[in-house]
Order: sequence, then C-alpha cells, then structure tokens
Amino acid sequence: MAKAFPHDAGTEDSATGASGAQSPAIDPDSLAWQLLVAAELCLVTANQQRREALCHLDRLLDQARHNQQLSCDEVALWQRVAQGEQLPAVALWGGQAQLPWRLRAGMAPLTTTPGELPEQRSSIRQQLARQWEIDDRHSLIETLLWLSAQGDRYSWDIDARELEQLTAEDRLTWRTRRLIEEQAKGIAADPTETRRTALLVDWVESHQPLEWAAWDWLRLAELACQGTRCGWLSEEEGRLFTVHAVQLMQQRYDSWEALVAAYQRGRCLLLGPPDEAEQERWQLLLTARVSPWQMPLAELIDERDRHAARTFMLQLRGQAWQFAMALAAIRDPGLVARCGARGERSPERSDEARRYLEEMLEWRPEDDDLCLTRCWQPALVHCLNQCAADAVRGVMPLCTTPFGSAEPQEIEERNALAACASHSATIHMAEKYAFHLIMAWDAKALDSARFVALTEALRATLCCFYVSDQQLLDAWLSWETALSSTTQASLAAELEWHLNDPGSVLKWMSWQGRGAFSEPGERPSLKQFTALALIGPLNAAQWTLPVKAGKRATATLIEWLDSHYGIAQPEALVAFLDFLAESGDRQEYQINYAPYTLNPVRLESEIAILESAARSENEQVHLERLRRVMANTEGCNDYDLAAWDIAQLVDLASAGVSVGWLTPDQLSHYLKLAEGLASRHYSGWQEYAHGLLAGVSFFMAGDSEQQGVVTEMKQALVAWLSGAPPLSGSWSCLTFPGQSDDRWPSMHIDTLGGDRYTLH
Repeated sequence: MAKAFPHDAGTEDSATGASGAQSPAIDPDSLAWQLLVAAELCLVTANQQRREALCHLDRLLDQARHNQQLSCDEVALWQRVAQGEQLPAVALWGGQAQLPWRLRAGMAPLTTTPGELPEQRSSIRQQLARQWEIDDRHSLIETLLWLSAQGDRYSWDIDARELEQLTAEDRLTWRTRRLIEEQAKGIAADPTETRRTALLVDWVESHQPLEWAAWDWLRLAELACQGTRCGWLSEEEGRLFTVHAVQLMQQRYDSWEALVAAYQRGRCLLLGPPDEAEQERWQLLLTARVSPWQMPLAELIDERDRHAARTFMLQLRGQAWQFAMALAAIRDPGLVARCGARGERSPERSDEARRYLEEMLEWRPEDDDLCLTRCWQPALVHCLNQCAADAVRGVMPLCTTPFGSAEPQEIEERNALAACASHSATIHMAEKYAFHLIMAWDAKALDSARFVALTEALRATLCCFYVSDQQLLDAWLSWETALSSTTQASLAAELEWHLNDPGSVLKWMSWQGRGAFSEPGERPSLKQFTALALIGPLNAAQWTLPVKAGKRATATLIEWLDSHYGIAQPEALVAFLDFLAESGDRQEYQINYAPYTLNPVRLESEIAILESAARSENEQVHLERLRRVMANTEGCNDYDLAAWDIAQLVDLASAGVSVGWLTPDQLSHYLKLAEGLASRHYSGWQEYAHGLLAGVSFFMAGDSEQQGVVTEMKQALVAWLSGAPPLSGSWSCLTFPGQSDDRWPSMHIDTLGGDRYTLH
C-alpha cells in the first residue's frame, strides 16, 4: 500500500538508505501521503508488516523533524497514533485553524498551513503556467474566481439539461450536430470532445447522476494552495479561497463520498477515468482511521469563516463594472472569466465588439456613446409591468378588433404575462443594456470614467428594484420564460443554472449601489411616452426618448427626409412640422376630396375625364385618390384623417432630434401639440387606429404596393390594440390622450410617472 501513490516515487530510497540528518526535505505533498499510508499500515497490519511500517514511519518523522517540516510535538502525535492511541484526527493535520484545508486532501493532505515555499516557488509557477496558463497573481485570482463561478461544469450542465429533454432519436441528432459544428469551425474532430459527448449521452440515457461541480471546487482549493506556496497569495487569502470552496461544497454535498463521486464524474468528462493508484488514494482518504476526512464535511468551517470568506469574495467582485459584466455574462458566458480583478480587453475582443455595435446599433468608432441611451428603455418596462398587472386581473383588451383578430398563440403569449405580475420587468431591459454597455466598453466607445459612472447607475437601479440576487434571478427567469419566442433563443436554461448553482457569479456580487440614485439613461414621463406612441405602426415602437444618432445613421435619416419629404435643412423641418400641426394633409382632403362625397355624379365625371386623357404625375395621384373616395377605401370618407398628420408629426419630430436638427425642448413642444390634436380629434385608440389606417391608405402614392402596406398595417393595428403578442406595440397599456386614467393601478413601482412627479 505504501507504493500506491506517485508521491512515493523517489523518496523511498532516501528514507531508507540515509539518516534523517543526511536526507533532503521531502516534497510536502509526498510527505503527507507517506505519513498517511504509513500510519494507516501501523493500525491495520500486525507482526512483521506492522514493525516495518513503524520503522518507515519513524524514518519519515525523523527526516521531517530534521528539515523543520514537522515540530517535535507534531512528531510525537504521529508516533502516539501509530502506537494505537486514540487521538482526534484534527491534531495530526494542523489543528483547528487548518480545518478548511482538509478539503484539499483530494489532491494531497496538508500537514501544516501551506505557507510560501521559496525553494519551490519557481517550479510551482512553471507548473501553473504549463497546466493553467497562469503567469501572475492577477491571472491566478481570475482563474480561482472562474472555478468558483463557472468552471467546466457550466457547459456540461447546460448540455446535460438539453439532452435530458430530448428523445433518444434527437440525442443522436444532437451528437451529429456537435460534430458538424466542430467541422464548420475548420478544426478536426477533437477526440476528447467526442468522448465527452458520448459519455454525457450515455449517462443521460442510463439515468446516472449528472452532477460534477466538485471537479471545479476541489481544483479551486488546490490552486489556492499552490498560489499560496508560490507567493502570489498570502496565507490568509489562500485560506479564504479555500473556505469559499468549502462553502460551495457544503451547499451541494452532504458527505465526502458524494463529493468524491462528483469529482470523479468531472474527471471522467475532461480527462477520462482515474487509474488504479488514484482510486486507491480516494479510498484511503474515505476510510483511513487517521484520514483528514474523518471529520465530516459539514464541520470544516464555522460562521466566522463563512462571514470572512463572503466579505473577501464580495471585495474581489465589488466594482460596479463587475456587476454589469456578470449580468452580460448570461448572454455571453465567456465574460465570467473576465469578472476578476482586471477585465482586460483583447484586440480581438475589441474588433468583435465594434462589428457587433455597428450591426446592431449603427455605431461607428467616430460616434459618441449616445447609442447606449437608446438601449435604456424604461417605457418598455412600464408597458410590460402594466400589461402583466392587467393580465393577472383579467382586464386585458379584446383580442378581436375591427382590423382582425390576434392569433391564438399570440393571445396565449400575452396572457402568460400574468405569471410575471409579482416581478418588476426592469431586469428585462437592464440585462440587455448591460450587454450593450460591456460591448461599448470592449469597443472602446467609452472612457473609464464614463464606464464606471454608467455601471454604478445600472447597479444602483437594480438594487432599488430587487433586494437580492435571488429576487433578480427569479424575475429575470419569469420574464424570459414569458417573452421567449421562436425568433430569439431563450436564456431560461442559463438562468435556471445560475439559480441552482451556489457559485453563480451573480450570487457573489456586491448588491448595494453607492451614492444618490440615478439611472444610466433618461426616463420619459408617461405623457411623453403616450405622445410617442401616437406614431403607432407607422414606425417601430418608441420605448425611449430619441437622442442624436451616429454619423452614418444621421446621414441615412437626412437622405430619407430629403427623398420622402423634400426636407434638407432644419428650418424646412420646423416649417413642415408646424404645417402638420396646423393643417396637414387632412386639410387637403377636406378641401379637395370631401366635397365629392356629396356629389357622386360629379365624382364619376371627374374620374372619367382624367382616365380619358394623358396624365401628369400629379394628375395620376389625384385620380388614384378620387378612386379611393369613390370606393371609400378603408373608410377614408367616414373617419377623421388627422391621425395621419399626428403620426407623421411625432415621427418627424423624433427624426429631427436624431439628426440634431431639433432640441429636446422642441421635441417636447411638438409632442404636446400631437397629444392635443389626438385628444381633440379622437375618443380612443380604436378610433385613432381607424383614422391612421384610412390616412395611410388614402395618401399613399401609387396603387401597386398599397394592398400589401394596408394588409401589414391592419396586422400591426391588431397587435397594438390587443397587446398580442407582447412588445408589438404600446397602446394596450396606455390611456389615450385626454381620456380619464381609469386603468387598474400597476403592481410595480417601476412605472412611468407624471410630468410633475419623478419615480424616485
């Protein structure tokens, strides 16, 4: 049994062929294993074998004492135990202060606190660089934090969960897809990955335990030990990392046997099954009378240790930027590895982030960071919170409208918001904002001071609406589940992992913001949001106040203004907005077309005249509109067409801010005008929708694309009025301008306030 461990190699001869005074110090790990084996042999064997074991133990102790690896008192304790005296095992392995380090015995027992070993510092650092790509204190700490928060277990857990939900046939397809994905990356099939995939599938199909977190957390204790030995961690830091590993283990395992089984499953996935020598080593730790694991796992640390380790971990992740990165890491798990002390950006990462921002936010390196403001959408949160409150009370709008009915699946998605009524939707906005914020930082779109300020504001906001990581994750999962769709991958599996894993990075973040509360973006008032909603399906839903766009987006908008409206200067835009507010296209209808509704004969005559001769472009437009009057297309003769002007007024005013031609005050002025026009001309959203559809249909130039546009507009109006599917539009959660606000009050504080009152 004394030859069962690789640590014995090279030490047997020195221990037997020379006196302790002449022999060099034994490697601390090898010494601990040999002491454990020899002491156990003394206790379980008899006669000649026992005498040989006692002699071997005496030589080891003599050598360790001579090289100051054990004190005289410690040597005496080992001798007493070897003679059969009943002593608590705690006395042999460093005493009470050493208890957390017993976790590390899975790699090698520790006879003393693993302080710095100057004579081995270089070799340990070389080993860390070779096996872990760790080359300094910072990279060591980041690896320790990664093992704690994610490690190898994350991807294995996600894969296992997916496999459990598949049929046997689908699992075969899953394995094939994995192989194709590797080949698509231009790399040869990795035998290790192929073996791991097959092993996962086999375990799922044979209903084996799918738990391996000990693989990460035991290595966390090992790296803490080696980091202390090579001088990159103080003894206190190494101990606190190990206490943290014990904390995590205790939340997952109730015995050393369960811990070992989980560790071995992880080892099998990454390295293959252990050899016979390693199996014997584990068995010795679990059964030896003097094993450091004779003390129950649950008793390794006390409350003082827990508190100290938690304080230590929160300090390591106490910066607001780490909080933001932890949120973003749900979408990009690779970011967990950067939640350490530095969060460095590689050139490759910066290039990738720039491409992403250009594609998603039309941001270019020469632009400022206002693109992020468009990602902070408190109006969206208000809409979700209000719809959820309405859904749980059963006061949602009708799903059948004059323009059609919502699809059953869309209605189901809308009604599912009732399950979210107890959770604020702030996280639904904030997590996407956090992801874009980290992308902007990686793309170097922000300076350090601005980045820190925005992350502080983000953390303060979330700490206001959620009192703990548990509440935030519960809310996030609830909204993610309710709003998941076939067009966007759901994060539900990832969120469930973070809820269940005790090491999740979100569970070890500083949860309190600093200073006065402020949001990372502007919050519109409820009246402003309602006015912006008057654009309706004429454009994308407006969830935030417009801000100045980047240079490329600005050029595109200016070109659109010129080509569609003949507007090329700020003065021309202001003049046209005033025109829309005062008279607009609705006046043209009243003057040039409404009279024909009273004289059908004249209308027919006018159409016949225009059809019988060659026509100019303007005459062709006039003819098409006369035909629409005759057909009363989409009720153009029955409904007030002011909605067409109102929607354009809001849309163009927003565009004016985006290109820098209007100030926020001017936008506020035109929003108030639009709100006043809507309240005077219409009694509610449905009537406004009729007017908007009739206006779009009547004033559209050309018949060729009209039917398609009208069909799309009707579908959009159904969604805007019914709120099905969610986030298609905001009318279902807003009271029409000028109407009494008799909606059921929202259950959440995070809703838009009035003009005179702010939320916070």
